[in-house]
Amino acid sequence: MLAFLKGLALRDTFGRNWDALYDILTDPDQISARYALILCDYAHFRRRHPHLATELEQVLLDAQNNAAQQQRQLWLLIEEPDHDPNGW
Repeated sequence: MLAFLKGLALRDTFGRNWDALYDILTDPDQISARYALILCDYAHFRRRHPHLATELEQVLLDAQNNAAQQQRQLWLLIEEPDHDPNGW
């Protein structure tokens, strides 16, 4: 939640839970009509925290669906490192 707080430049009043993240991502007063959210090194996060990743993915997909219903666009992008630090 701290990454979203800082990455989205949210106020300290951000609730730091899934519902609060969804509310931010679906509030037209908070997020522009066309918005891209880039998740950096997400594969690493998903391996380390599979349960949290599943919950996060559901929140993001629900927010994306909500945005589409409002004729808005929320793009969800994953950025991975250019090389595998494990040498694969």
